[in-house]
Amino acid sequence: MKWRIFSSWKWYYWFAPVLLLYFLLLIAWPRHLFNDPTSTVAYDREMRLLGARISADQQWRFPESSEVPEKFRKAIICYEDQWFRYHPGFNPAAMIRAAFLNLRHHKIISGGSTISMQVIRLARKNRARTYVEKTIEICLAFFMELTHSKQEILRLYASHAPFGGNVIGVEA
Repeated sequence: MKWRIFSSWKWYYWFAPVLLLYFLLLIAWPRHLFNDPTSTVAYDREMRLLGARISADQQWRFPESSEVPEKFRKAIICYEDQWFRYHPGFNPAAMIRAAFLNLRHHKIISGGSTISMQVIRLARKNRARTYVEKTIEICLAFFMELTHSKQEILRLYASHAPFGGNVIGVEA
């Protein structure tokens, strides 16, 4: 008996649209996820902060930093997403754990979002937290993992995460 892969239907009828969708997303994927106004910042020759002016939308949002401080990187990975280095943008185990805890307590106790999913949520301006939006976040986070390095994703998170009040990003 010969084994035929996908003998009942042509595999390329399924694979071609998926491949086409991937390339369309790759072309359409914005190179800059964030286009928010930033604060005006003045530095001296030694890169010491001289002064800053609040951005047009009344947020303290400094321009994106080129690197993430080591202590912040370790702290945020430890607190927000311990499996950041290993997952493809979403963590099924964390999502199952969060769903179990939330169902058990009949309210939201825990979230299952990864750092990548949080970057997507921030870029999409914190839309309503529904199952449909969560599914979209998962898909976009997976695609972002294909187009950005882990270091770039962490840098985006550090530059655009809210830190209370009107302070946005670790530099601010």
